[in-house]
Order: sequence, then structure tokens, then C-alpha cells
Amino acid sequence: MLPGILGTMQAGEVIKIVTGIGQVLCDKIMTYDSLSNRSSLLKLAKRIPISLEVAERETDAMDHVNPAKLLLMKERDPGLLLLDIREKSEREIISIGGIHISLRELPDRLGELPREKQMVCYCKSGGRSKRAVMFLKDQNFSNICNLTGGVMGFTNSEKEFLQNMDWNNEI
Repeated sequence: MLPGILGTMQAGEVIKIVTGIGQVLCDKIMTYDSLSNRSSLLKLAKRIPISLEVAERETDAMDHVNPAKLLLMKERDPGLLLLDIREKSEREIISIGGIHISLRELPDRLGELPREKQMVCYCKSGGRSKRAVMFLKDQNFSNICNLTGGVMGFTNSEKEFLQNMDWNNEI
């Protein structure tokens, strides 16, 4: 019965759009409570349209490095800081070094991070570290980038090589 009621409401909206008669529920959400047989409207705030050009520029603004580029960066800048934002249990399984501040702890431990050093954030696959980079950039950290693919993006020999590098574990 409920699908029939909702389908009839949707069909009514389509008829309004096709005929141009009445007001369509544009920028609104209609909720229906079948238990009390009530409906209500929620008005949505208008979103600012974003052009494709702006979206591309914002995406390009976030720096990403792959494992090979990370090795080159470390060679060029021995003071490069590697920031592991995974949970402690993940770090115990495999770590390529650096300091450890989990994503969950990051907002409370911002004061421990030097703003002047170049930093590369990493996690298991790159998703959480991407969020960490966005958060840190919102906190006015400018020399920070994300390790694409995280620790899973490295070959075993690259992981072993990185583990033997000096990542300045102390801040």
C-alpha cells in the first residue's frame, strides 16, 4: 500500500512538471508518515552551483605524491616529515616510519606538528590521509601532501627500504 501512495505522489509531481500547472516540490523534501497518515515539507537551502573548472582547480590544489615521488622528496629534503595517521594497531602490522598521530587524535594534537616542515601524510590506502591533508590545510598547514595508495601502494622492497630510512620520528 505504501509504495502505491508514494508512487501516486511522484506521478502527481510529474504531471505538474509536464503540464506546467501548480507548484512542484523544487528545493523541498516531502516526508510521509504512513502510521499517522501525515505528510510534511522540509525546505532545502539553495546550493551555490560549482563549475567544472572550479572543481578541477580545487582537486589540483591538493598535492598527491606516489611512492616514487616520496623517495625523491626524501632524497632532496632530509627533514621531510612523514605522518602516519592510522590507528596504533595498524601501525604495529606494518609501518614505513615517521611520526604517528591517528586521524582521530589529529585535532587535539595539532600543536605537535611543525608548520614550517614539508609533511607527507599516509594511511593504509590513501583515503584517510587525504582527509587529514584537507583538515590540516584548513588549519593553515601549507607544506603538506597525501601519499596516494598509502602503504598498500608500495612494493615489498620499497617498504623495506623506507623502513630503514631516518624519518625524524621526533618533532
